[in-house]
Formats: sequence, structure tokens, C-alpha cells
Amino acid sequence: MKAIDRHLYNRNQHLYYRVTLPRNLHAVLGMKEIRISLGTQDTTLARLYVAKLDVEMEGVLNKLYSSLRSSLDVQDIDRLRQMIVKGLGDMKNMVGIHQRQSLNFDHLISRGTGGKEKLFSYISEEYLKDCVTNSSKTIAHKRQTYHIFQSICGDISFDDVSKVNARLFKSMMLKCPPNLTKLQGVSSYLDVDWDNLPDKAPQSLVTVNSRLVAMTSLFVWAERNDLFDGKNPFFGLMIKKADTKPNKRLPFSADQLVTLFSNPIYNECKDHKYWIPLIGLYTGMRLNEICQLLTDDIQYIDGVWVIDIDEGEYKKLKTISSRRRVPIHDFLIKQGLLGYIQEQGSGRVFKTLPRDGNGSYSYKFSKEFAVILKALNLKQSGICFHSFRHTFIDGLRNAGIEKSIAMKLVGHHSTNDIHSGYGYGHSLTVLQEQINRLSFPI
Repeated sequence: MKAIDRHLYNRNQHLYYRVTLPRNLHAVLGMKEIRISLGTQDTTLARLYVAKLDVEMEGVLNKLYSSLRSSLDVQDIDRLRQMIVKGLGDMKNMVGIHQRQSLNFDHLISRGTGGKEKLFSYISEEYLKDCVTNSSKTIAHKRQTYHIFQSICGDISFDDVSKVNARLFKSMMLKCPPNLTKLQGVSSYLDVDWDNLPDKAPQSLVTVNSRLVAMTSLFVWAERNDLFDGKNPFFGLMIKKADTKPNKRLPFSADQLVTLFSNPIYNECKDHKYWIPLIGLYTGMRLNEICQLLTDDIQYIDGVWVIDIDEGEYKKLKTISSRRRVPIHDFLIKQGLLGYIQEQGSGRVFKTLPRDGNGSYSYKFSKEFAVILKALNLKQSGICFHSFRHTFIDGLRNAGIEKSIAMKLVGHHSTNDIHSGYGYGHSLTVLQEQINRLSFPI
């Protein structure tokens, strides 16, 4: 974490309240510091929260000190831990901070009693609750990784995880084929028979490394939260020669765009199969950002039709910077997009796309689009729906559109650009003028 001000810290563009507890309380409470996500990127508002939290924290600590006696039994210690947990909850409510799921201190209440809170399954779930990410796929990937570890090594005490366990996990990952659960006909990696792996090609080294990164991150978090005292058993196990970009996404060529958008397989349908690729090409939106759209997300603001890309109920974003408004290209309006949106009434735009177990709406169309690409002989390494986003960005470059506008349109953020934190950015009128400079051969 990077300190911004007293008790105010920044971690991956998330602002936190962080205060170190007095040393004489560490052993009693089983914790060294308090961290609270402030739920805002506004530094001014965050400083206000910190000021209020400091006042409330002083009150909590005063209550704790008044309760301390020369000798404490187990009931006294549990009562003190309950007191600070309740105090934290009251603090967050008082200052009006959004209650995040990650603000879970239950593992601090009973820590050290030797119960389920020390098992690998418990600690890994606590980590997932505290994970700072907007990607349900990332959470699902990590949870799957931890299930794999449990399946191989058992749900052992977290403190007992050793380098031997880590090396065993790595060796099994090097043998493990993709889609192992389907190959063995089981629903979870917890049910996999590791002694009878199918005779199939193993998963890529990139995937193996991603599993090792997930395990390493878990133990780093556990150590920082005083839940693990040993040396991280997964340090140094990464495969250095693994290709970090095995299937780099490529933009569509002009000929490929012509083949796709002029073929009856695509052009005869006027449902989601017609509109989603066009929206992807002329907005650069990610597939799930399009699939989860609500009709209310199409708005007329300051004389400009825009797509408002934001989080909401059953809607999610990949990163914080993904929140943006993208003007609708004149080509989409001429093709009848606004009329199509109006025909859908209220609710979701693409109602036939189901929500999957990860909370995404893109799974079904991703498979449908792969079938279309294959039917048109366009399926090749690096070509997929995300290629529209690359094509859009290339189009912005070729049209001479400045980088800051391009990053704004696609929801990228530069931590190295000092100017990006000043002002309100480009107006919607300017963004509309720039996006309409795009032209594709369709």
C-alpha cells in the first residue's frame, strides 16, 4: 500500500483507512492493524472518512483500555475481540462507508482456538472475500485453484502447508490436462481422481503459472494478515520459460471484416447476433459489457447519444477505470440501433442471453460467435470477439485520435500520466466528434 496521508492509503486505485494498533494490544486481539476499504476513489471524500474514523477509533481504543485488567482469561479476550469487531461495524456505519463483503473480521474473533478457522479451506475463503478485484472470473479461477490444492493435499491446517505440498501441487499441475473435471465426469476439482489422470496433453505452462501465482498471493495475504507465520512455500516455483502471451489477441483485417459482415450467416439475423458484433466494433466495449447492457444504459446526454457503462445489480466491470460513457457512432444510429433498443422495452437489451455461474452474460454468445467464425473460415489463433476491441483501438490510432481520448473510450487508465487526475476530461461532444472519425470497410 502507498501512503497518501495519515491513515490514508492507496492500493491498486482503491483507498483504504489503515491504522496500526498499540503494541500491547497485538497479543490480546490477535491483530496488528485495522484496514477498512473506503469505497471511493475521491481523495477529498476519503480524507473526510479518515477524519471521522480517527475519532471513532479513539473511542473504540478507550473502551478497550478501560476493559483491560492485569490478568485476562479466555472469556475476557473473546469479549475484547468482539468489542473491536462491533466497534468497527459501528464506525463504518457512522461515517457512511459502503459495507463491502470483504470487511469480514470473523476470523479475528476466534483465531488461535485451533478450530476450522485454521484450515486451508477457511483461510482461502477469507482471502477471496478480501480480494480487491471486480472480476468474477478472477475470483472463480482462484477458488478453483484452491479446490485443486485441497483435492491434492487435503484440507490441512494452513500452518502445515510446506514446500513439499507446494512442489507436489506444481508437479500435478504440469500433468493436468485442460477441462479435467469434464474428462473425469465430476462437477468439482474436489472430486478429481489425481491417481488416474487421462492420457491427454497437459494444460499450458501459462495456466500452470497462473495457478502458482494464485497460491503465492494467498500466502502473501495470509502473512500480512497474521494468519501465517512461515516462509511462503510457493515462492520460487514459477516456470521462467513459460510464454506469458501464448494466444495474443489480434485485430480483424479489412478482408476479415468484409467476410464477416457481408455473409448471410451473419447479416440475415437482426437479433443479438447482429448487434453485439457491430457494437463491439464501433465502441470497443468488452463482450460482457455489451451482453449485460440495460435499455436504460442508452442515454441522451448534452445532445449526445451514449452508452453508459457502469456497475449495478447483476452488472459488473473488469476494472474501476472501465466505468465510462461511450458516444454511439453515427453508423450504429443509421443501422437502427436506437430503434432496436426501444423495441426491447425495459430491462436488459439482450434478454435471451443467460447469466452464468460467474455472474457474466457473455458465455452463450462467446460460443455462438466462435461457431460463426469457424463457419466463415475466420477461426484462427488470436481471432475471437475481443479482436473487435483491438480493431477499434487500431482504428483510433489510424484516425489520428490522441491517446488520452482513446484510453477514455476503451476504459484504460494510465498511472504514469499526471494529467489524467486533473479536470473532468473531454466532453461528450468532443468524444462524439472523435469516435465518428472511425471508418471500417463494412
